[in-house]
Amino acid sequence: MSGIFGFFDQNFNENLMNSFLYLIKNTEYCITDKILNHLCLLGELDISGSKVKESTKVDEDDISIVCCGEIYNEGINNLKLEILRLYKEKQLHSLSNFNGSFAAAIYDHKEGKITLVNDRYGLMKLFYYYDNDHFCFSPKMKPLLAICSDKSLRDDSIVDFFTFGYILGDKTFFKNIHQLPSGSILEYSRNQLKITKYWFYEYDENYDSRSSDELISELGTLWQKAIKRRIQKNDRVLIPLSGGLDSRAILAEVLQITSKENIITFTFGHPGSFDFEIGKLVAKNAGVRNIELGVEMDSFESQYNISIEDIEGLIDATPYIALRGYKEMKKYGANIISGYMGGEIMGSHISSEMLDKTLKSELNYIDAKNIIFNKNSIYNLNDIKLLFNQSCIVVDDLEQSFENTLQDLITRKNYDMANFCSLWDYTQRQNKYIMTTLFRYRGSFKNLTPFLDNDLIDFMLKIPPELRFNKHLYTLMLLKTYPKLFEIPTKNSFGLKLKSHKKLKSLKMAILFSKTKINNASSILINKNIFLNKNKNYIDYDDFLRRNFEYNYYIRSMVFKVRERKYFNKEFIENIWKLHMSGKENYSMLFGLLVTFELFYESYVENNDF
Repeated sequence: MSGIFGFFDQNFNENLMNSFLYLIKNTEYCITDKILNHLCLLGELDISGSKVKESTKVDEDDISIVCCGEIYNEGINNLKLEILRLYKEKQLHSLSNFNGSFAAAIYDHKEGKITLVNDRYGLMKLFYYYDNDHFCFSPKMKPLLAICSDKSLRDDSIVDFFTFGYILGDKTFFKNIHQLPSGSILEYSRNQLKITKYWFYEYDENYDSRSSDELISELGTLWQKAIKRRIQKNDRVLIPLSGGLDSRAILAEVLQITSKENIITFTFGHPGSFDFEIGKLVAKNAGVRNIELGVEMDSFESQYNISIEDIEGLIDATPYIALRGYKEMKKYGANIISGYMGGEIMGSHISSEMLDKTLKSELNYIDAKNIIFNKNSIYNLNDIKLLFNQSCIVVDDLEQSFENTLQDLITRKNYDMANFCSLWDYTQRQNKYIMTTLFRYRGSFKNLTPFLDNDLIDFMLKIPPELRFNKHLYTLMLLKTYPKLFEIPTKNSFGLKLKSHKKLKSLKMAILFSKTKINNASSILINKNIFLNKNKNYIDYDDFLRRNFEYNYYIRSMVFKVRERKYFNKEFIENIWKLHMSGKENYSMLFGLLVTFELFYESYVENNDF
């Protein structure tokens, strides 16, 4: 995805600016434009391989602007000029009407102010740093370290990371580096920083009361428009194809717009897994070329190092996808149409325990809080507490960090428990974790996100929970609009057709569950799994860590290194290693997070080559 960057210095230290620029140039992005206006440098970035030549402009105007991304609103032909108009008219809150993904930075020399804005959903990642003299921003964290002299880490971010697998809110590991929240206007002037949210997810609980047939029809129309806005007839597109609904929905509609020759799908996972096998089957039935990426079961040290450079410690660096194969997809094209947020906005995360409950009682609020925490935490709270050296990290910080994310939602007046839990998922797990997981190599690919079309989102924010539960409305729309492609079995139905009888689905689910139980027992008795977990499209690292010498050696060496860090309880880490290797417990995900933290610490905290 394209991006922007900027550097502001009260004293305009040219050496510092050049260090910042050097690190920008060492990302996978290409610099296309630089604007130097008095004490401020602004720049635009394109994905790697761009044929646009770098240019530099000295701007003496009162106001300079850089911008990236695209919007699909009729009547807006120049995104940069339109944002500049809104800024001058003090109407930046109107950005909520902009349908697309974008980010912009405005330097107002007369006001001595820098303004950053992004789209509703924060699809263009921006990190920023500021102190008494400097303000700088970039789509990657590493360039900011050229300016950031204090690399102190946040205790609450560390606790977040090992509890959820990512960091909550706009925090990063660093105390002085933050992420720009989605749908925001940031203003920096005279050492003061202010952030205003101009848009956030909020359900209209005066729900759309039309009939199911009418809602299905409108959902189908909005979905088709969302795809058509994002690709043209002759565009070459890449589609990550799984065994689920969302990527198939994308493929089904893209086939209506462009020729099969312009479409390439690619599938991940073990041969035999639902995603791998069903994805291949869908591609074959659609008549499009499919690239099988599979899994990469070697060179793990190299894979972890590639991953940490890409995700910068924001999520687990464990290679759950074929990292090398994914990057190789660039030779087939740069436009990836992603199913990001598809299942979630359609209702996949809603559970029966959320239905028919409101937050108008304190007891139900506590229930909602517990549901969110239990669904999203990786391990139980007791293990998390034992992981840390209590003299260094106060785990009670977890309570406040998590509570802060809930307090932000309370002001939105969504009282249905399903809506409240959904909002948390959208703003935290989806925005902080899933987006980073799916949008790999952001400087090499352009990710198109049709499920985040404004018209589609606004429609779904009026749909009651019972029609979103089990993706009910969405599934009916897909069966009606694309009957042929959705006759093929899905992962969602455990390898059966969507129309399969409930009893048959329950039986298939029971068989898969029993195989999981057998694997749990066999991991203790014979130290390996008997059955492939078909629901996983990645290596079963719990089992793999016990059986594969190369992986075991690398993880063990890194875990035994990180346990010496002041943050951790060395004895607890040694104990869970033994429990895991004996097959009595599974801790591979926690070990992956520990390895990620060690790599991050070595590369971003201890490394002084910035």
